[in-house]
This record gives sequence, C-alpha cells and structure tokens, in this order.
Amino acid sequence: MSETMKRVGWIIQRQENGSWTVQASKARNYVFSPQTGWSVPLQEIERVLQEDVKALESGNLDPSRTLSRTTALDHTKHPSRPVVWICKNGLVAGKRVLHLGTGLDRFAGKTMLNAGAVSVTDYDPNFFPDRSVLGKIYDVVVCNYVLNVLPPVERKLVYTDIATCTAPCGRAYLCVQGKWPVLNRHRIVGTFEDGYVVQDGPSPHFRKGYDSAEFLAEIISAMGGKARVLCMFYSNTLAQWIPGFSTARRDT
Repeated sequence: MSETMKRVGWIIQRQENGSWTVQASKARNYVFSPQTGWSVPLQEIERVLQEDVKALESGNLDPSRTLSRTTALDHTKHPSRPVVWICKNGLVAGKRVLHLGTGLDRFAGKTMLNAGAVSVTDYDPNFFPDRSVLGKIYDVVVCNYVLNVLPPVERKLVYTDIATCTAPCGRAYLCVQGKWPVLNRHRIVGTFEDGYVVQDGPSPHFRKGYDSAEFLAEIISAMGGKARVLCMFYSNTLAQWIPGFSTARRDT
C-alpha cells in the first residue's frame, strides 16, 4: 500500500517515536502507530487511496499538487517578504484579497487586514482546500512562491485561477524564486519539463527558477494583460499583473 501512496503523491514520514505520518491529498492526514494502528479505519484510507489512483489514471490528479505541500515554508515569526512589501506600499488597502497558495504563511492574513484590506480569503490545495472561494471575484490576488514549484500543466491551472478571480480593474501580485537559489540552495536530483527535481528532505519535488524577463513573458503569455516588475528580493521577482484581454479568463 505504501508504494501506491507514493505513486499518487502521498508523503510518508517516520517520526522519532516510531510512528508514521501520511499526508494525503486534499489536506488529509493519517497516523500509523505500531501500538495502536491507524488513526482512522484502514478501510477509509484504502477508499481514499483508490479514489486517488483512479483520478491519477484518468488524468484528474497530479501527484505534484500533493507533493507541493513539502515546499511550504513554516512562517513562525513573520509573514513572507512579498506580503510585507505589498502591505507597506498600500496595495491591499480597501481591497478584497484572495491569498492564492497560502501555505503556512499564517501571519499573512492578519498583516493584510492590518494594512487595510477589507477581507482576506485563503486558498491552498493542501491547507485551505475549499475551491468554492475560487468562484468569486477579488480586487487583489496575491500568489507568492507557488508558480515556481509547479510544472507547466499545473502552473497553467494556477494562471487560470488567477485570471478568473481577479476583477477587471483589479491587480495580481505574483512572486517567484530566481534561478540562483534553485541552482545553489537545493539538491538537484534530475530535470523535469522546464525545471528541476530537487530533494532537500524525504520527498522530491519540482522547482523552477525564473529571471524577471522570463517571468513577465510567461505571465503575459498565460493571461494576457500587462505585467511589470515591482521589486526584487535578491534574485526573486515580485511582479504586478493588470488584466486585459486574456485567453485564460472564463466567460462570466
């Protein structure tokens, strides 16, 4: 069963106390203890696993979406630098904000509200998986360090979400990792599509590094409109996207 779990992208980790944790799709977590067994009935785990196998075989599940959980940085003291920069420059004041790919940036929402945001809605396929929030329109969409951990097919889906959720007169603020940190701060174990497979911990995951010109070109190619660089965090690019005609936007 463990091999099947790995096949669909579930993350299996052994803990110091001898138990095993399994991070499954849709933010589901299971624990196996040699003393007490599974934290939920085994039949439930097998049912979910078979659902993911069928979804994978039909092309409706990409293991990288679950594996992307391993890329989420745990912000224990401060929000991410892009969030701080956006707030300090008054870009969320009076706005309805969608934080797309929240991850473990637990301070971001409060920081944006303190900066004058009318509301902040979180979406993350692993930590805040309610996709119904993507059916609404927002004045501002914030998406930091998400696009660079997804291969092209998954990345295209995220661009579609951004374009669909951003109001016609709204703005999206997107930040990605640069090429230098990908090549120098991660253990590269292979190449995949337009990036690399890196393994810094127990599970491999995808990483792509961007230079600013490449990132802006990709944004415009995926969503149309206009894009420009707002700020650089060393080699990482924070860009602004303004909607225009876009092939990625759905008719409403």
